[in-house]
Amino acid sequence: MKTRIISGAVGVVLLIITLIFRATLVLDIVMGLIALIASYEILNTTRTIKAIPFAVISAIYMVLSMFTVRGYIGISFTVITVIYTILFCICVLIEYEKTNMLSMFAAYVMVFFVSFGFSSIISIIDAKFGMFYFVIIAFCAWGSDTGAYFVGSAIGKHKLAPVLSPKKTVEGLVGGAILNLILCLIFALIYSVAVKDVEKLNLLALIPVAIIGSLVSVVGDIFASAIKRFYKIKDYGKIMPGHGGVLDRFDSMLMVTAYMSMIMQIFSLVK
Repeated sequence: MKTRIISGAVGVVLLIITLIFRATLVLDIVMGLIALIASYEILNTTRTIKAIPFAVISAIYMVLSMFTVRGYIGISFTVITVIYTILFCICVLIEYEKTNMLSMFAAYVMVFFVSFGFSSIISIIDAKFGMFYFVIIAFCAWGSDTGAYFVGSAIGKHKLAPVLSPKKTVEGLVGGAILNLILCLIFALIYSVAVKDVEKLNLLALIPVAIIGSLVSVVGDIFASAIKRFYKIKDYGKIMPGHGGVLDRFDSMLMVTAYMSMIMQIFSLVK
């Protein structure tokens, strides 16, 4: 537990430093490095890392994705995704008799989703009131997880997903959703007072968005656990002692980020 707390504290400090320089190239570089590590974890987990052509294009795609949002490389995420897909199909033909096709397709889907998630974080941060949405995402992912851990440890009795994630409970799910909702509402009220540009805060809409966000977070977490269970591994990596790898820490956040990207396309929580 001590190692986990120290590692988490270091991660929070690095996150704060990165967010301070969020308007600069620092954010893109940090996200690029995180994406590169994530690509290694995906390829290593699915055992496709020895398929060199596929491993190379996947790593390049993950990193370049982070630099499409602000136009640093002059082409869009859609364009590089199409290129990556075409190259992936070529790699399938090259590796057909050497690499497990199921693993290659699993790696392809994971690389795409993780690339979309991490690049969307940059896009959301750059949007108007972007930090508001980013903090809500963080609460939905990590606030829910914290609440679920403590409530589940204290009173959890009914298993939520006994095969894929034995420690998760229904009580923890509810506790995490309640803590997340409280955190989101408190933060939203403070934000509306502290930020002068805020004209309207839609608290009624935030309530279902936060609750559903908690559920989406759990889906992301259990989905990541399912993949680990399939490949018989405990963690995706070891870069964060006590937490595992990048994907172990960001699995739920990436799912919530995709969810919040959709919400932002439909309506605004803050104006």
